[in-house]
Amino acid sequence: MKKDCITPQDRRCYGQKVIESEHVVAPENILLGKSCVFENKGGNCAGILLDMGECSVGGYPVFTVKSFRGTAKLRIAYSDRFRSIEKAQKGRIYGDFVRGCCKYLGVELPVLPANPGRYELYSIARTGEYVFPLIQGQERFVLLMLEGEDAAVELEGFYIWYTSFSQPCVNEFDCDFTALKKLWYASANTLCIATLQSRQWDFLNGKLLLRALTKSNQAGMFRGVRAKDAFIFSYVFSIAYNPDMPSGIGAFFGAQDKDNGYVLNLDLDGELSLYRRETGVNRLLERIFLPPLTDGVFYKAEIRGEDEKIDFYLDGKLVFSYRGIRIGGGFGFCQTVEKWAVVSEIEIQEKGKTLFEDDFSSPDFARYDIVTEDYFIADGAKRDRLPWSGDIDWAFRSGFYCYSFDTAMKNTLAIFARHQNPEGFVYGTCYPENHVRPPIGDYGMYESDMFSAWYLLSACTYYEYTGDTDCIKKLYPTLLLGADYLAQYIDAEGVFCQRYQTSKGLWDHCLGDIGKNCYTNIIVQLCFARIARFAQELNDPENASRLLKVAEHMKKGIYKTFWRQGGFIKSEKIEVFCDMANSIALAYDFVTAEEAGEMVNSFLSRDFEQVAHGKTLVLTMRGLFHYGYDELAYKLLTGKTRVEAAKNFFLTVDWLGITETDAYPHTTAECQHFPPAHSAEPDNWGDMSHPDTAVCELISGCILGIRPLATGFKKVLIRPNLHGMKRMKGSLLTKYGKIGLEVVNEDGTTTVRYSVPKNTEAVFDFSKLGENVISEEMSGENGFEL
Repeated sequence: MKKDCITPQDRRCYGQKVIESEHVVAPENILLGKSCVFENKGGNCAGILLDMGECSVGGYPVFTVKSFRGTAKLRIAYSDRFRSIEKAQKGRIYGDFVRGCCKYLGVELPVLPANPGRYELYSIARTGEYVFPLIQGQERFVLLMLEGEDAAVELEGFYIWYTSFSQPCVNEFDCDFTALKKLWYASANTLCIATLQSRQWDFLNGKLLLRALTKSNQAGMFRGVRAKDAFIFSYVFSIAYNPDMPSGIGAFFGAQDKDNGYVLNLDLDGELSLYRRETGVNRLLERIFLPPLTDGVFYKAEIRGEDEKIDFYLDGKLVFSYRGIRIGGGFGFCQTVEKWAVVSEIEIQEKGKTLFEDDFSSPDFARYDIVTEDYFIADGAKRDRLPWSGDIDWAFRSGFYCYSFDTAMKNTLAIFARHQNPEGFVYGTCYPENHVRPPIGDYGMYESDMFSAWYLLSACTYYEYTGDTDCIKKLYPTLLLGADYLAQYIDAEGVFCQRYQTSKGLWDHCLGDIGKNCYTNIIVQLCFARIARFAQELNDPENASRLLKVAEHMKKGIYKTFWRQGGFIKSEKIEVFCDMANSIALAYDFVTAEEAGEMVNSFLSRDFEQVAHGKTLVLTMRGLFHYGYDELAYKLLTGKTRVEAAKNFFLTVDWLGITETDAYPHTTAECQHFPPAHSAEPDNWGDMSHPDTAVCELISGCILGIRPLATGFKKVLIRPNLHGMKRMKGSLLTKYGKIGLEVVNEDGTTTVRYSVPKNTEAVFDFSKLGENVISEEMSGENGFEL
């Protein structure tokens, strides 16, 4: 079943299909890395529209120019939805992601090293390979358009160098319902494409890619390299075009550390500026203007320092001198967020002796003192390229069922842990490269106690699924501190009272969701209950007892304040049923079976319309499966649920639709509205890759039926339900070994074959399989083999 994985295993991803082309000779060759010719004639632009395939990769764009004619510019634009591409006119895609268009969450998205635009513009003034130093987050469709009257360019291939997490699924799922199987692998693909790295600099194809990250030092340095006397710092570079402001490259020399030295910055428009860098601030010493450079063209620069003087040579010509500089120190580059460049060679000499050189043919991060953050799970691959604490619990659950321990769950938690202020509040979102802990009173860019609590819950989910005691012991102090922070705002009745300073809600993204709100209260109560359980397992009975008392007190207060016949109301002042509160209550076994029945009837009376957001429905379906309403949960997963998002404006939640389309990525999307809402046109900023709507947990855990009953799956419930299928099988690797399960219905008899690790206790429930059930335990050195 590895063949069913749609996540690319080769990071060099070519287009899968040419949708259309104009004025291009041999357009299909671009899919094969072979030559095709773009030729503009009579004012018409040559172009190719590519389908990158269902995996819809994100990464660095790469192409090679074999020959060119005239003043040519190549414009490459991207979209994850075909609707935007359909409106392309004269090389301008309606649907470009415009810089700064998405700030409603408090930060400008996407964040570096992703390209803040949904297109690039290249001057074609040389042959050879072109690499853009920023990442395009997620695209299924790529439009290459040649600009320039009577221009012509011969391209030798175009591909995306995939930068997200990539490896075959550790676990597997198969069944005779093809769409459900595809949905499982689409969910796995979603987790992969939204699992990102954050690197100040990067390497690709023998080149160093230079840019800055938003929350890291602008300067990066070459390790162990210092000149005491006369030096020559030479580098071969090209500058990438930034449509919003001049791009450039900043050479760093005479550096005592990253915050102190000299920066010589050359911009694409020819502006050359020498700065003295003091305590991380660049102070201008002198500025001159050279003729403009051409983006994408490689130039050779040399900085020669001697006797408190520097000379700057560009392509062998002296263009600038400055006296009065302390030349001794280290070397590197210093980029601001709007300046992007590519370097192909570096050499540093002191008195004719080579101190450092690199042509990046064998790149080694250890040689460079830069900020690199390992893989973390982001909220989305295109727009929300940041981790969000209010979404990772969903991602962790689905992710474990497809990748077990081979996910970025642990590092994602570590990133949030270092964004906890001394009060115990944890940022709702954060820049992963930041390592500066917030002070008291700093609540970050998304000031939400609800999201702070989700960090605690997500850490508990990680421990519950993995049994990773070492990790949870490291995080344990942050969990206790986070719980103590929340406890300050629990009143005598056991109800959490939301203050204004940290009152951003789930949907409105604004401060002001104050007072006693049911959804937040249930989340906070679950924090105390679950941390208490793990405190007991970590041999901390004192804290376990203390936390459990708070949890019990809160549960009584929640029922007294919010419970009405049929479910929980929204808040103390709003007597309407809260679908988020009722969904999470079902998902986390908060209510009795009788109360669950009342809640289900309430949902049914409204046709689930107000629950119709993907992450809310995932909670609802998990709860329905847990309380025995399997058929209803399965209908929601495999059917379509409609919501009236605004007056006479309806959206549909549809998971299976993504597996049958060639107009969108095969990834689960923000809110899982499918087709997606197009209210964001023309900016095309909605994310089509959100792991909080991925459903591997529902399929493997609730349909195939492998569920944890104890930490690390030490005790496991086997409760399969075929839902009309004739066969299904799958596996799950746990801390104690691999669990395998196969269910086949043939001639009215259902056969269950299973394998469970020797040190795992299994509880079996075949009540959903009918009366004629045969079970067979499979044995062997490797247990059950699919």
